[in-house]
Amino acid sequence: MKIPALLLLLLSPAALAATPDPSDATSANLISLDYYLRPGALRSDLSFSSQLHEESGSNTVSFLRGTFFLEYGLPSDGLRVSVSESQAITAYNGQASSDFFSGVTEPTFQVNYRFCDGLPGGWSFDGQVDLTPSFGTYTYGSSQYPGTQLSPSTSLGLTAAAFLRQGPNETRFSGNLTHRFTGSFTSQVYPGQVTTSDPYWTGSLAITDRLHVVPRFYVQAETAFDFGNSINYTYADGSTSTSSAPFHVDPTVSMGYLANSQLLLTAHLSYAGYTSTLTASSSTFRETSWGATAVIEF
Repeated sequence: MKIPALLLLLLSPAALAATPDPSDATSANLISLDYYLRPGALRSDLSFSSQLHEESGSNTVSFLRGTFFLEYGLPSDGLRVSVSESQAITAYNGQASSDFFSGVTEPTFQVNYRFCDGLPGGWSFDGQVDLTPSFGTYTYGSSQYPGTQLSPSTSLGLTAAAFLRQGPNETRFSGNLTHRFTGSFTSQVYPGQVTTSDPYWTGSLAITDRLHVVPRFYVQAETAFDFGNSINYTYADGSTSTSSAPFHVDPTVSMGYLANSQLLLTAHLSYAGYTSTLTASSSTFRETSWGATAVIEF
């Protein structure tokens, strides 16, 4: 029986020697779940994903999304700053296609700090603050392509994470709390009409488990528990409505291959789905995403 060339590469003595066993690795190892940048280091992620957005009462839309992430390790060990930009590039709604890319539109700025690393028992702890500003009133020019719109309001989020390393297995427990401020957007159909959204909170918990099958390759499963939200809208004519999303659970599976000490290649498949309500009506929402990411450390 022939052994695939990739498997031979993963199991070769050179490959095993090039990457420490995860049970002995530190968080400086790019393939580790609890990895973080050391002072002076630079990290860049480039990912593309194909997403299928299904919503009752709307066209099913498939679109390509691109995401760029850049992070820098500050002189104080454990402290990092980063910026990311994610946007739908092209979309198809079963009848027509559209291009959306127009430069930077909705960046997210983050500050992360590793409070404790490599504690007895394999524990590490991390904190994060992120800010996604809204640059003025958004026009929902992509109303025929649901799932591609930008957010009409600025958001500020806090995330805390705990990591546990046990042999070739790593687990992350994380919680997020995000506040969205008052926002506004104009109608594509009636450009002079502005809709405003009241401020609201969102929260979630996630459990991630990563198994290092061999030193250069892992498989991972994540379950996110989203606690839902309730948003009040005020329209140009003074009328109001409330949109509510219930608690829902979103799974993701992924895998990663460490090409070398500075390059990690990953692939993922994720799903989200729930039934939301807008005043007296309801809408079923489903979104499936699959894609790949290249992580580079300089």
